[in-house]
Amino acid sequence: TPGEQFLAQQAWPRARARGDVSDAERLLVARFESTREAVQSIRQIRAEYNVTPGAMITAVVVPHVETVAVLEAQGGVIGSFTRAVVSVSTTAPTEASKSLVGQRVTVHVPLAGMIDFAKERLRLSAEIAQLQGALDTLLGRLSNEKFMAKAPPAIVDAERAKAAEWQSRLSLLQQQLAQLGT
Repeated sequence: TPGEQFLAQQAWPRARARGDVSDAERLLVARFESTREAVQSIRQIRAEYNVTPGAMITAVVVPHVETVAVLEAQGGVIGSFTRAVVSVSTTAPTEASKSLVGQRVTVHVPLAGMIDFAKERLRLSAEIAQLQGALDTLLGRLSNEKFMAKAPPAIVDAERAKAAEWQSRLSLLQQQLAQLGT
């Protein structure tokens, strides 16, 4: 019997075919994915706004797939992984918040109390100015005929990819600044 053998003497586990998964197991996987997505979204928002790791924040999770009751049962787990007081609702909060829409849940984190709006505006403005300057320099290089004629195609492609990435980042920062208002 398995209880009487050493682990080294046990049979190797056997993989099951995809069709061998029960409905109960599918449900558990779906619940886990909803929880994982909520945790990932809250952590992303915390990182985006440079929230101190020890600071407790609030978050509202709106389920798309699961019921409110299912996610409420996971609220403690989500909160412990994200240093957040988590509530589950069918509606978004009305105050200014950062929202991330996922496949299974939408997470709303109210910004009031989480960040200092004036400091965050200054930080974002400075980052936008710095990134805009670097992007202008890069775009100038890419519009320089001599550079384009002499540079290897791999370098030109890398510079174009960098410019696209920076433009995307700049757009995101400008959106964040607009969310904070003036």
